[in-house]
Amino acid sequence: MNNTLNKLSSGYKIKQAADDAAGLGISEKMRGQIRGLHRAGENIQNGLSLLQTVDGGLGTITDPNLLRMRELAIQAANDTLTNDDRFKIQMEIDAIKEGIDNIVDGTEFNTIKVLRPPAELPTATPNGVVDIVLVFDNTGSMSSKQQNFAANIQNLISSIQGKGVSDIRIGILSYYDSNYEKSDFAGDKWTSDINEVIAEINRISATNDGGTENNMTAIEEVVNFYDFREYPNSNTNYKHLIIITDEFGDDDYKTQDVVQLLKDQHIMLHGVMDSAPGLDHVIQETGGQKVQLNGNPNWGADLSKDIGEAIGSSANIPHEEVDMHPLILQVGANVGQHIKLNLYDCRTTTIGIDEVSVMTREDAEQALAIIDKAIQQISSYRSEYGAFYNRLKYAYNNVQNAEENLIHAESLLRDTDMAQEMSKLKKAQLILQSSQAMMAQINQMSQGILTLLK
Repeated sequence: MNNTLNKLSSGYKIKQAADDAAGLGISEKMRGQIRGLHRAGENIQNGLSLLQTVDGGLGTITDPNLLRMRELAIQAANDTLTNDDRFKIQMEIDAIKEGIDNIVDGTEFNTIKVLRPPAELPTATPNGVVDIVLVFDNTGSMSSKQQNFAANIQNLISSIQGKGVSDIRIGILSYYDSNYEKSDFAGDKWTSDINEVIAEINRISATNDGGTENNMTAIEEVVNFYDFREYPNSNTNYKHLIIITDEFGDDDYKTQDVVQLLKDQHIMLHGVMDSAPGLDHVIQETGGQKVQLNGNPNWGADLSKDIGEAIGSSANIPHEEVDMHPLILQVGANVGQHIKLNLYDCRTTTIGIDEVSVMTREDAEQALAIIDKAIQQISSYRSEYGAFYNRLKYAYNNVQNAEENLIHAESLLRDTDMAQEMSKLKKAQLILQSSQAMMAQINQMSQGILTLLK
């Protein structure tokens, strides 16, 4: 009876693992799914609200702004207007463009910019950036040349910095025969510490060996091993190799392949060397500089004057363009149950209307085509978001249905059958009352027998 009372008072037929070990495990898993589905449903509702916000912003851009701009372009295309008339029309168009950018900037959901990249754009490298890999021929005749390079590298760095470049990383590869050693700087292949670079070059100068100079293979090793920083939208030359050798290459048959490899990676090759047809060709094709080695007592100074200034001048400040990152909506209770919502940049510069002009009839006709294209672009975004809105509504209905069915299934496992347990309680109470009545009668009979004996 106590067990039945516990089930009736709590509403659960499984209060502890001992009541039903397997059922408890299944029930707990279902509870996790139910709560996850409920949260996913709220996520979907937030996504629907975001889409309504986006569509509202896009709708305002189209009507009245773009439609009014189109109307003004048609008006300006009429030769009954004077230049002063078109100037006044242009003033209204410029105001509309500013208004569109204000709409784009002000359309937010939970402080998330949904019609433009975030206002907090990543800061561009303030004073330029350069990655340089020094490629040292390490055969027997190179020791003094390596030491001389180490003695002059500070001037090289100063020359680069003099062009406004403050972020300089250096890597070192040395080679002889079929050996290609990549220097390690406390676990990193790059260093910005000039003292580490000087110490490493001096260490290499004491290890000269071999007699084969596979210059082209050494360059391939650099490209395949070193992770140069990437600024995809930059037209600057911030990736450089400087090869230091006093011999022709024994693998010049690779020259054209190396040229293409460096061009594909936007890497410039510079040389501290004598005349070497293969390397000369690569340097020329990649736009690098060359310093004559033998017979030139001032090659250390030329290193900073020719190569340093060329590197510094080519490494202008790279600016990164920030794309609109898609939003990931978690629409299910389990890992991987999400969908991606693409966001689009709708600023006037992006949809192409920032320079719309109607100062002449020809400009007005051209502006009309540009505005029509912008209207079509915005309309395509709205269509995509509309389809996505419907998709999210279907997903929400599915989540609600799954949650309801799981609640019912979990209830069958975990919750008490009140009618059944009440029947059990009544039965237990009757048995208890009957046993108590029988015990009372037995006690009375015992008392009667005792009375007769007296």
